[in-house]
Amino acid sequence: MPDKHRRKVPGRPEKRHPKQKRHISPPDIPAWSPADVQWLPSANADYTVWMTAAERASREHRIAWKEYIANDNRREEYEHARSLLIYTLARAFPPGFSEGLVGLMAGKTENVEIYIRFLELDPYFFGSGYAKAYLIRYLKWLPFTTSQQRRLQDVVLNVVKKGCRREFRSYCHWARYVQTPAWLQEVEAQLASWDPNLALRAQWILQACRQR
Repeated sequence: MPDKHRRKVPGRPEKRHPKQKRHISPPDIPAWSPADVQWLPSANADYTVWMTAAERASREHRIAWKEYIANDNRREEYEHARSLLIYTLARAFPPGFSEGLVGLMAGKTENVEIYIRFLELDPYFFGSGYAKAYLIRYLKWLPFTTSQQRRLQDVVLNVVKKGCRREFRSYCHWARYVQTPAWLQEVEAQLASWDPNLALRAQWILQACRQR
């Protein structure tokens, strides 16, 4: 009768082969060249021109994405629109925009003109709302000249007239830092607008300015 309590001697370990990693090939992206798009600006065009191109590329990207979701056969068109969007976005921001953000966060004003100009142009392309909200977050703590303050007041007033975008809430908070009695009267004048949405946005700005 075998001894059930006999200690089992481990056998020789089996030789294991290293697990092979599964190779996942990236999806095929069709060849794309800027020359395929006739409406793109020239390579040496000003960034303000590229902003307009990025706005158009963003619209075409949204349309291509919806069509691709509805129909898998539209992948090539979507990849083309995606490549076009990336190409235009890389050129749609002012020179030194990214490099100066570190100084802006530290309260430095050397490159503040770049960011004020960006807000004045108010581009509307993929990611521009996040960029503007980020700028507003740090610009509101900087000291401004009288001229710069007036320009920033015009920025907020133009946003009120344009519409309620993603960064509008940030502008409401920021208005408290650039307000003056004369400018508040300009905002109050928008309450009488025939457009109820415009009047509502002006009301939100006024409410934010009156908060302590």
